[in-house]
Amino acid sequence: MLAWEGFNRAKAASYAEAALIRDAYNLSAGFADAEMSPIRNEIYGYVRHVVTVEWPAQAEGRMVDQDSIYLNALNKMALALHPSGQVDGNLQSLLLQAIERLWDARQERLLAAQTTIPEIVWFVLIAGGALTVAFGSFLGAPSLRMQLAMSAVLAASGALVLILIIALSHPFRGDFRVSTAPFEQVLSRMQAAAEQQ
Repeated sequence: MLAWEGFNRAKAASYAEAALIRDAYNLSAGFADAEMSPIRNEIYGYVRHVVTVEWPAQAEGRMVDQDSIYLNALNKMALALHPSGQVDGNLQSLLLQAIERLWDARQERLLAAQTTIPEIVWFVLIAGGALTVAFGSFLGAPSLRMQLAMSAVLAASGALVLILIIALSHPFRGDFRVSTAPFEQVLSRMQAAAEQQ
């Protein structure tokens, strides 16, 4: 359960982060071109950095820097905006809120990439599996072959559970991992919007 919940939390954090990127990008459309272009460039740079630098690092089990030059620059740009009226002020406020939520989603993704199953859980799982297989050998089977087959099936079942837990315990590594699909979708939408302008 811990591994499955951790995997789902990592996946949800990735989708939430991608959605917040899209929100910030869409909000930038309300600003004048001189303000919109630099904001969109920072957002685009952030997504490219996540996909090409951070995701491969997470896949290798390396730590990713908690800070982000792109989000820092984006935050400074949003704070430096000088709204000319109520509508622009509201838009700036919405953009700042979106950036703040994006920071939170980023931290959630990075935490999910670093979180592992505690060692005590591994110990209990392996010891419990060994005890279960050992207990199975005490069950009276009519023949030695049947006893060995039953113990082998029980051991194989425990091994499959261990393999599943190992695969799920590192949500950004291995063949069964959280993909960059939500970020790539955001990138393709950004590129399509840039081509239309």
